[in-house]
Amino acid sequence: EFTTVRGMWRATKDIQFNGKVKIESPDDVAEIFALLENKSIEHSFAIYIDEKGYPTIQFLSVGARSQTVIDPIQVIAGVNKYKPKKVYLIHNHPSGSLKPSNADLNVTNAVRSSIGGVELEHIIINTYKKQYVLIDKDNYTSVRDRKGKEGDYYEIPIVSYNDVEF
Repeated sequence: EFTTVRGMWRATKDIQFNGKVKIESPDDVAEIFALLENKSIEHSFAIYIDEKGYPTIQFLSVGARSQTVIDPIQVIAGVNKYKPKKVYLIHNHPSGSLKPSNADLNVTNAVRSSIGGVELEHIIINTYKKQYVLIDKDNYTSVRDRKGKEGDYYEIPIVSYNDVEF
């Protein structure tokens, strides 16, 4: 069963995600995760987009200054639970680098190959530059500017797996 980590995030006032009700593009996802721009260590999440465009955010890990863990098994479990049409992996680069590391590309490919026909893209949030890197469904990378908030934004809850799921 999923457990919520919202209480922990609120208690520390560390991370509270706000975004559009429906996700229409990687820009919407990057805007939700803009608050990662000022984090000094890497954080990783998955966001599952259902058929109607509604997001569910899954916390994956908190790492170190130059690495974090994205375990494909956690993402597979999220795909099995939420049956999304699309998945985004998201993490930040506190170093400010806009170049995906070999580990970033490898984990993207590992997760993509393990979730069957579900479309997957990977977003890397840059520190303070209001830019992000998109590793798209064809494994091409591009640097994009965050566009800023447009429209109404709502709090999006965060879920995490309890170890009994595995």
